[in-house]
Amino acid sequence: MKKQILVTTLLLGILLGGCSVGRDGSSSSDESEISQSSSVGESIVAEEPTEEELIELIGRAMDEISNLAFNDTSDVLNDIFNGEIEVNYSNQVTIEGRPYGWTSRKYSELVDYYSQIFTGEPLDWLLSSRFTDVDGVLYSFVGGGATRPFSTIVSVEKVEGDAYRAYCQNSYGSEFDIIFSIEKTDAGYRISGIDYRPDTLCLD
Repeated sequence: MKKQILVTTLLLGILLGGCSVGRDGSSSSDESEISQSSSVGESIVAEEPTEEELIELIGRAMDEISNLAFNDTSDVLNDIFNGEIEVNYSNQVTIEGRPYGWTSRKYSELVDYYSQIFTGEPLDWLLSSRFTDVDGVLYSFVGGGATRPFSTIVSVEKVEGDAYRAYCQNSYGSEFDIIFSIEKTDAGYRISGIDYRPDTLCLD
């Protein structure tokens, strides 16, 4: 009988020792789960980009779009590849009535460049607005150039989900806003939607 009581006492001691209870009645294991849940919640909140990060991202996107919309395409390519590119407009192809000139770079290299800022539909749109892929070779639109207004991003606010509104002002004093969306990739945030599309880049 004494042996049974001793065994029972030992088992109770082991069970109670494995899960201590605090003054509020919560076990240490419960507190651990709550702590882990809190940490997860904090990490999710921390993934939200700051306004400064959003202003930098949308600013870079607008610069790239404006450069392509208001400058000669060959000048844009020279800037992108630091002058390490040849453009030969005498070697042309015509696609859907638009002339494109041969370059010494691969089309994938330009994709890699713009992919640092854009993803999805905006990336496809920007590339197709001035460039084409001919058997892996980059061909660029012949021409381009227009008066370019300088714009400043004043602030950015969240609309809903991954959508944001950027409040801007151009060098003429006019105020306007741009709606854009972002996507988190392994390499960071990218522009996945944007309604800033100058008429000079429209294909129609």
